[in-house]
Amino acid sequence: MPIIAAIAAGALALTACAGGGGSTAPSTENRTLSLANLQNLASFDTGQLDTGWQVYYWQPVYDTLLNYTPEGVVEPNLATSFEYNEDNTVLTLTLREGITFTDGEPFDAAAVKANIEHLQQSTGVSVYMVAGVTDVVVLDDVTVEIHLDAPDPAFTYYLCLVAGAMASPAALGTPEIAAVPVGSGPYVLDTGATITGSEYVFTRNEDYWNPDAFPYDTFIVKPMEDLTARVNALKSGQVNGATADTTVIAEAEASNLQVGRNPISWRGLVLFDRDGEMVPELADVRVRQAINYALDSEAILENIFAGRAARPRRSSTS
Repeated sequence: MPIIAAIAAGALALTACAGGGGSTAPSTENRTLSLANLQNLASFDTGQLDTGWQVYYWQPVYDTLLNYTPEGVVEPNLATSFEYNEDNTVLTLTLREGITFTDGEPFDAAAVKANIEHLQQSTGVSVYMVAGVTDVVVLDDVTVEIHLDAPDPAFTYYLCLVAGAMASPAALGTPEIAAVPVGSGPYVLDTGATITGSEYVFTRNEDYWNPDAFPYDTFIVKPMEDLTARVNALKSGQVNGATADTTVIAEAEASNLQVGRNPISWRGLVLFDRDGEMVPELADVRVRQAINYALDSEAILENIFAGRAARPRRSSTS
């Protein structure tokens, strides 16, 4: 089991959009939203998807079985209901009817089974989400059972993320899926307008079952790893929003950009050798506590995060 020596958490990220008629406000004429992202796309292959900054690219095209609300509640999505058995090792999903992927293939229980097994057989960083799945049983077209080797309180949350991302079974395992996604999500990748590595353009999926949840007709993601480039793109009107950090708050506010604060990341030290098998000294809780307290978290918060982050309770034993 790992231990966590917390040194600083909640490093704030900023989402800034121009306000009051500024040039970077989202277009109301054709309802276009353009965002700068600090990572480029890794892959559209559902077996290679990741969370974090990669969701900018795959969430527009891949709907998920369940949805995670801003309040932290897991709710239905492609699955209209979900229920565990008494010992929480079998999760039964009832699926939404009448959904098709953009290649015309139906979304059904067989598609759920194909997607989960595809992720299990893949080498992506999110394969851990389905590591405990022992079987996926198709009961009928709209009912599927997911069997786990042990209760996993996080599993329904995983179905809101990569484990629940649904692609057309006909596209799974093909080389094309890495660049051209085939999902049932609210948007479709416009391959003609997209410039790989520079600009990814998504247009509305006219057949999407819940269009009111997605107000924009066009959604554009521009990968920009450099923070200065993202801020300048906001100022010049190239994008409507961008993720930044605490170092540019003053600059953003001076430029009349709207700044929204949201704790999205964590900084800390994780020690995996709690039993001292590799480093015997780490078996002594006092050593772990000493490492924890040797780090000046207050100085880190003040000098790196400009005093705008939050420090959690220290932990060295769990």
